[in-house]
Amino acid sequence: MIPIIGLTGGIASGKSTVADFLKNFGAKVINADRLANEAIYYYKDEIAAFFGSHTFNKDGSLDRKRLRRQIVGDPLLLIDLEDILHPRVKRQILTETNHLNHLKENPAIVWDVPLLFEIGWENKCDHIIFVSCSEKIRIERVKTYRDWDEVFYKVVQSCQKCPEYKQSHADFVINNDILIMTELRDQVKTIFQKITNCNCV
Repeated sequence: MIPIIGLTGGIASGKSTVADFLKNFGAKVINADRLANEAIYYYKDEIAAFFGSHTFNKDGSLDRKRLRRQIVGDPLLLIDLEDILHPRVKRQILTETNHLNHLKENPAIVWDVPLLFEIGWENKCDHIIFVSCSEKIRIERVKTYRDWDEVFYKVVQSCQKCPEYKQSHADFVINNDILIMTELRDQVKTIFQKITNCNCV
């Protein structure tokens, strides 16, 4: 069986960047956020029925700003949304993993799953990598790249296990407070080589 690496971290900690490095080193990355976005449109009718038809724009795209406002008003709605999406996301992850195990073409499979601990899948992984980053930097990132405000950030964070818990239960920790990509790449490379015994270039 190909080793499964669970990749997780705090909100906007830089998991996608680490995942890209792992992919470049030969790992196959399964991205839960990608699958969740696909599931949004698969369950479009269910989401519209639960949150209201106004949750989607006229072109069929999700009105993320409106949805964020609803969740800020009632944080439990985020859990309701996850209850709709997560079963399909989990099935897709397992389906893709089984396919990759059959192919045996990659030295490792990476589950890029922000809510790895929340869904109780940490024990399904052979190794867990936690991407660490200060909250100050993470808040600045969500403001800049996700158009979140700090209030919404705190609502989402309140529905997750704290980063300190995740870090303490990880096998490897990557520090992403640094802004030098070569240093970040070196951290990822060292960990990947320990897990797979591969020579990364």
